[in-house]
Amino acid sequence: MRIKELDNGLLAASLEITYLGITHTVEDVVVDTGAVRTILHVDAVEVLDINPSPTDPISRLQGVGGDDFSFRRRMDRIRFVDFSVDGMMLDFGRIESINGLIGLDVLRVGGFTLDLFELEVHRVSGR
Repeated sequence: MRIKELDNGLLAASLEITYLGITHTVEDVVVDTGAVRTILHVDAVEVLDINPSPTDPISRLQGVGGDDFSFRRRMDRIRFVDFSVDGMMLDFGRIESINGLIGLDVLRVGGFTLDLFELEVHRVSGR
């Protein structure tokens, strides 16, 4: 899959998520090998009506921009490139200027490699 360089120099791809039987593709999600978990901006998934509830686990996020909080929710399915997984927990919150981060929870489990010369993401064969 081709990844694209955003105006701010970050590399981004699309991530497909299914929640309560509805599938939505979130575009321009930053591929971030420095993020332990995947997080999506709540506005980027507005069509899925994912909002915090009292039963959602809360996570503290630490990054260059400081600390923030997100809530976690189990998805029916997520799909990235040709890899899909059912029942994965994702984080949702407010992230400044981007639709989200595809973190190591997806990249490592899916066995992905980044080709920074060709700007592509591939799965390692045999995974």
